[in-house]
Amino acid sequence: MSSELIKILVVFGIIAIPSGYLLGSLSNSILISKYYYRKDVRDHGSHNAGGTNTARVLGPKIGLLVIILDIIKSAGMYWALNGVMLGFNLTSGPEAIWAQVISLVTLFTLTLGHNFPLFFKFKGGKGVAFYAGIIVASNWIFTVVGLIIFVLIVGIKKYVSLSSMVTSFILALISLIYLVPELQNFGYYYSYTNPLVFALALFLLAGFIVYQHHGNIARLLNGTENKIGQSNAD
Repeated sequence: MSSELIKILVVFGIIAIPSGYLLGSLSNSILISKYYYRKDVRDHGSHNAGGTNTARVLGPKIGLLVIILDIIKSAGMYWALNGVMLGFNLTSGPEAIWAQVISLVTLFTLTLGHNFPLFFKFKGGKGVAFYAGIIVASNWIFTVVGLIIFVLIVGIKKYVSLSSMVTSFILALISLIYLVPELQNFGYYYSYTNPLVFALALFLLAGFIVYQHHGNIARLLNGTENKIGQSNAD
């Protein structure tokens, strides 16, 4: 790898990784609730800055808007990172793996910013919509499969939290099929990501989603987790 490519990778990492956290820290739910409705969604319902609690506090239309905006933010970052990789010819060779690792870390810091926003006292959401944005941006088949799984679990169990955790891990497991060379182009419509890095990213983010739902897990185990239509848990 040439010294020029090394410099490009270093600059890429220096700019992308902190930018991911700062962008993630611009919480859509908090900005909308505080500056348009003069209330903070974190003071109501489950006290979470995610789309589910926003829907509970401000209504389903605003909740859906927040989810869509979070998905767009995540998908936009994914596409931007891929665009940089393409623009600087970082899509093949050893430099591609490093570029993809930088992209993975940036997507994680984006989610980290959403969950622990710098601008809002480090109290944010749980990162589910950001995971969904990566899926939407990278793979249309995973998007359809994930939506079906999510809707089925919500429809049967009525728990958004359970559906979010299970769906994220199922998609991470399914991503392992791309380790088979013959299947590596199956369903990708905008990605230069190494299949192993892609799978690791999904497992990392799915694990983070589960961690962020530790309170929900405790309520699920003791039977106190609220179902759709109830008012307190996210």
